Amino acid sequence: MDLTVFDPTLFAIYFVACAAAGATGGAFPPGDWYETLSKPSWTPPDWLFPVAWTVLYLAMSLTGMRVSLALEGVGGEAVSGVARYAPALWALQIALNTLWTPIFFGLQRIGGALVVIGCGPPSPPARPCSSWWTPSPAGCSRPT
Repeated sequence: MDLTVFDPTLFAIYFVACAAAGATGGAFPPGDWYETLSKPSWTPPDWLFPVAWTVLYLAMSLTGMRVSLALEGVGGEAVSGVARYAPALWALQIALNTLWTPIFFGLQRIGGALVVIGCGPPSPPARPCSSWWTPSPAGCSRPT
């Protein structure tokens, strides 16, 4: 895939989906309940979470855009097979991401949040695996 190919509209669509998921953090802030939870000593400081998630959401948006472009054959060879599931798996992951914050912080249901996480394991490993078959660097870097 041509590294110079960038579709601002497609990137914006993916980024708006990420921003919507991220907005749940503002709607359901951690608050006093979270502060009273027993957490390990290696828990990152609170200020790091929005910084880290902003970087992650930007990277996820860029990856989604690149995979979509690769599937269309823009800037390289079009793909088929398992790679065609990459956008659907991306959508599944962002949907689960959106659900987790209101369940964990809003409803304060740790078990419910674990169920959401439990629905996710097929998605995070499968997304990179499906992206693997898209032309690099849309997905994972792979040997040629």
